[in-house]
Amino acid sequence: MQFKKAIATFLSTIVLFSIAWMVLLFSQGILESNENKNVAYVPSNALFAVRIDGRELADKTLFSVFLESKDEEILTMIQEAFSENKSSEKKWIKDGVDYLSDIVFFQIKHESISLNCILLNVSNESLFKKHHTNELEICAVNNGVGVIITNNSAVNITGLQALASKIVASPQNGDLSSSIDHPQAGRFIEAVIHSKTKDKSTFSFELAHNSLLMNGEMEFSSSKNLDPIHKKLQPKGLHISTSLIPTELSDTLNTWLKQFGVKVPAFKELSMNYMSTTVINHSSGFFIVPQMELYVECVSPFSINTLTESDTIASFLDCKMNEGWIEIQDEKLYYKQLSPTSFYIGVSENPVFTSVPKNNYLIISGTLSPLTSIKCGGLMSTILEMIPEYRAGKTFANRAEKIDFSIVKLNAKKAKISGDIHFKSGYFPMNEVLKLLITGKTLN
Repeated sequence: MQFKKAIATFLSTIVLFSIAWMVLLFSQGILESNENKNVAYVPSNALFAVRIDGRELADKTLFSVFLESKDEEILTMIQEAFSENKSSEKKWIKDGVDYLSDIVFFQIKHESISLNCILLNVSNESLFKKHHTNELEICAVNNGVGVIITNNSAVNITGLQALASKIVASPQNGDLSSSIDHPQAGRFIEAVIHSKTKDKSTFSFELAHNSLLMNGEMEFSSSKNLDPIHKKLQPKGLHISTSLIPTELSDTLNTWLKQFGVKVPAFKELSMNYMSTTVINHSSGFFIVPQMELYVECVSPFSINTLTESDTIASFLDCKMNEGWIEIQDEKLYYKQLSPTSFYIGVSENPVFTSVPKNNYLIISGTLSPLTSIKCGGLMSTILEMIPEYRAGKTFANRAEKIDFSIVKLNAKKAKISGDIHFKSGYFPMNEVLKLLITGKTLN
């Protein structure tokens, strides 16, 4: 009996390995035959561009699912996703697009309107036009390259159609195209972003054994007086420290504070530990109390008492302002002035600071789980677990062991970007990303 069982196990293993090997060989045959032309057509005035390497993505996903992990959970999820599509009479549409080649997303300004576009390699031009000409999108195709522009009511259809035809008329071979065209094993996403101040950021996502890696550079249009981080909370939970703070952050805060007659200066740097979120019943319905520690340095003097001594803010938040701490039902947030330009607010009465690595503009470390750790209880907790996007994010965050991300100054005009999401033992990056997309209904 044991001999027969051993033989059966051996044969099952051989069959499974053979099937997986055939799938991998078949996929590689497909991947090698595809041609990429679309990257060269990215307009030189695009605000950003992202290239997804469909061949590399498919290759790594197939290898991870069928050979490396032998993950029954993801196989079951894929089967259920196919079954769900079949039962709901959904069909996989052949739209003439070669999805196992490069897919390029970019954004362009047209008549002061930001338009989202996709460049694709097209194998059947008539099918492409048939399935991508409707009230939601405009398309054009030329010489095997197609573009889809999301319809915008602020721009007339004739103008959008003319723009689409212009984009695919001839290759640009510009700076943005060359910035995202560095295919290599393990690299499945490359991106480039131009800021309003003409700064340029390029980065890519790559796959390591148990990690998703990010690497890139920031190039400043001119030498800037950017100060690195000077003060940093001792990390716990999800930690973020940065001196790269967009003015939009303080602008948005001031828009809300305007109703109370309060204005805060722009932020110079901040350091935050985020542990979880608590949702409490409130006079307004529900109120969110972040379980965090936050240190802020402003560009000019600012007193935290401007906020804590405001009766209108206390009335609006339905909270009690005390000397040194804020009481929101059973929740407490402590605050203190650290210098004329800096203050602290958080769940710890006495925050602990630590040394800062040299020349860092941005540090993100710790775990992702605090982002989906929401303490609410009762009916709300049940409702949250029923939301696919929340459930998917929570599973992904809990299976990621740690995150390390940094932007480090190289010289006055350049900085290095590096990042790593490392997964716990037994969990594979491509599998977990695929589960996130399937559970979150992103692929529906």
